[in-house]
Formats: sequence, structure tokens, C-alpha cells
Amino acid sequence: GSVNNPGSTSITATTVCGGCVFRTVNVYAYFNNAASALTQAGFNIPSSAFQISNNGSAFQALTNTVPFGGAGAGIQLSSFFVFFGPFGSTHNDAMNFNIDLSGGILPSLPPGTYVGTLTIQAQAP
Repeated sequence: GSVNNPGSTSITATTVCGGCVFRTVNVYAYFNNAASALTQAGFNIPSSAFQISNNGSAFQALTNTVPFGGAGAGIQLSSFFVFFGPFGSTHNDAMNFNIDLSGGILPSLPPGTYVGTLTIQAQAP
């Protein structure tokens, strides 16, 4: 039932857009299913309880519908503009994670290892 259940490690996703010229690149994080982002033996933690702090920002839950993944199961991490990318243009998103189990969001969950796949994907429309 705690608000703070921080991840034990962070990750950095590096986006490289070598063929982009004068383009905006959007980076998204998402689960395939909002109701069961993390699961164990029939017990689910929804994406709304999974939070990401990107590049030191405040934690935000994955509750948005983004171009990929399940409805209401994602977040836009960043958006950056590439002027001239043939020589490679990189952008880093350093992410920390938290699971918020407070506020009656979830019933009592049994202890265990909850697993799921968080996908990070870039789009240069």
C-alpha cells in the first residue's frame, strides 16, 4: 500500500537517428496492456501504478495512449529535433522507476516476482 516502491536500478535509453534531417523524434515507453502491465499468477499491477521519472523529472504514471502499445498504457518520454543526422544524432533518456500501490489502486497483492515488458520506442514521423 505504499506510494514509494522504487526500482533498484535505473536505465538509460539512447536514441540514434542517423538518417534524420530536420525532423522531430518522439520517444515513448509503453506496456501492451494497461490492466496487466506487471503480472504474477493471475494478480496484476496496472500501468497506472507504474511510474517513470525521466531525466530527473517528476514521476509520471503510464496512463496515456501513445502510437504504440495498449490504450492508456504509455507515456511520451521526450521529443527532440534533429537538424542534420547523417553523421548520427543521439539523445539519452535516463529513467528511474516507481510502483505506487497506495490510494486503493490495487487490492492486497501477494508477495512475489511480478513480470512484464516495458518497451521503449522512438518515432520520427
